[in-house]
Amino acid sequence: MPFAGRMIDVPVDEWAKVVMSTSTACRPSDAEKQAARDAA
Repeated sequence: MPFAGRMIDVPVDEWAKVVMSTSTACRPSDAEKQAARDAA
């Protein structure tokens, strides 16, 4: 993962945890946006 011109070694499982938690956090907002699109 590049950072300030350097590569930082991030274990894949730790990165996956971040991605999954971000996805979970965004889910309510995504559902709200989809409902607004469906209603339009």
